[in-house]
Amino acid sequence: MKELFSLFLTFFRLGCVAFGGPAAHLALFKQTFVDEKQWLSADNYAQIMAISQFMPGPASSQVGICLGMLRAGQLGGFVAWLGFTLPTALLLVCAAYGLTQWQNDQLPAMITGLKLATAAIVLHACYSMSRQFCTSALGWMLLILSTSTMILFNHFAVQFLIIATAALCSVLFAQPLEKNTSRVQLGLSPSLAWISFAMLLVLLVCLPLFAQASEHPLLLLFDSFFRIGATVFGGGHVVLPMLENEVVANKWVTLDDFLAGYGITQAMPGPIFTFAAFLGGVNQLGLPMAATAALCLIAIFLPSFLLINCCFYFWQKISNNTQVQKALVGINASVVGFLLAAFYDPILTSAINEHWQVALVLLLTLVLHKKWAPAWLLVVASGLLAVIFI
Repeated sequence: MKELFSLFLTFFRLGCVAFGGPAAHLALFKQTFVDEKQWLSADNYAQIMAISQFMPGPASSQVGICLGMLRAGQLGGFVAWLGFTLPTALLLVCAAYGLTQWQNDQLPAMITGLKLATAAIVLHACYSMSRQFCTSALGWMLLILSTSTMILFNHFAVQFLIIATAALCSVLFAQPLEKNTSRVQLGLSPSLAWISFAMLLVLLVCLPLFAQASEHPLLLLFDSFFRIGATVFGGGHVVLPMLENEVVANKWVTLDDFLAGYGITQAMPGPIFTFAAFLGGVNQLGLPMAATAALCLIAIFLPSFLLINCCFYFWQKISNNTQVQKALVGINASVVGFLLAAFYDPILTSAINEHWQVALVLLLTLVLHKKWAPAWLLVVASGLLAVIFI
């Protein structure tokens, strides 16, 4: 018990200072657990990172869960996730309460500022991810095709078709990624791996059926957030279009609250997927704020635990397969296209109305690119300045 409490405190402290997004989280984990605490080797840490990049869901949170599992098994993974996620989740629930209760003349101006900051953050993410993932003509072609297809046919099912098509094209024409031959052991048994896989499959198939049949709002919310957590590739920013297609399209959350909340999330430490807690808090369904926030948060992270249990066990059987390595080239390019399409709609279409707003978004993007200020500071400054000057 003492070790679990110490593990919780370690990750809670990291969750309070983990600004800067997934890349910063991974660097912080390496510094803490490889360099300082020496819980694992650099090679094993690199292997955990590589496998997490292959899995859908929040990569940095999955790495944190794995580090907890290395230390204290399944319960350690949960404690590590709870410690790393709790600070941001609590702050976002408080922000959701403030957004729903603070109804005065300054609120529209603040939301405008948060939207502009969000536009700059997503634009910078599109730029950096395209440079990282689109290193060939094929990658750029798949990026353009996925972006244009999502703009024309913005539907959740289309995303799966795009990912499958991109994976097939890259298997046929792309060069494989560099292989990683390091090994990491999480002590996972074959039975646990198969049980986790079966649970994941059953929930993905049965939850939508039960949710649509019952039409109960809590079950509909759990189904949507679980499905997103189990299928989103590309990290935190890419979850934006998938969430928008679910919660805004179904009128569970207003578009203004959605974009404002995404901007607020950028000002917080910890994983971007905790945005789910905010969305649960500002729901338009008349459901209790705290309970719905917790439900959405658990639903979007639950697939990560199941995926880790099965994927880490089966990874060694496929990790050196050339076709798998090549498929990832197309998958990475397509998810950047999803993010670029989301930057156009709903972000640009709702946040940009005047020429000065375009200039401000470009300026904020430059600030991020040059690392003159962190994203959280831009969000806070944009919200405050908008209240003062708009």
